[in-house]
Amino acid sequence: MGRATARRSQLLAVSVTTCRRLRFHGTQLGLIGLVSTETASVPAIDMSAITQLAEGDELGERFIAEIIDVFLGDLSERVRTIGLQINRADRAGVSATAHAIKGSCGHFGAMRLVELCRELEDRARREPSGDIQTAIDSMVAEAERVRAAVEAYRSEHARP
Repeated sequence: MGRATARRSQLLAVSVTTCRRLRFHGTQLGLIGLVSTETASVPAIDMSAITQLAEGDELGERFIAEIIDVFLGDLSERVRTIGLQINRADRAGVSATAHAIKGSCGHFGAMRLVELCRELEDRARREPSGDIQTAIDSMVAEAERVRAAVEAYRSEHARP
């Protein structure tokens, strides 16, 4: 088993045993369920999507490191924003922020997170009185899994 494959397996194991109270870059986001085994079987990110970002760029790994920094900062801020929006019952804001997360995650091949954001976006918009906390919790758990995978990729491949 290659080093990258071993690292992905290690991240997967960590994701499955993530504790119930999750912190995203120091921001408490509330109670969430554990990552399901179905979700855990899907890679958090597609490594080829990240490498394609640097193809044809003379800065290569440095470019990847910079784009990862921007992505992680943006993801953290948007997840925190959803927490604030749901506390204010701002469902339109939740929908718009989930849409923004969905767009940026596609570049990193975080397809499960894209799906969860799409579901959250739709539910926040179409179910004005429905409970969307479960959808938020699932999205937050997957965002943490994506964050961990992107950070691991950066530490192994993208040198500033």
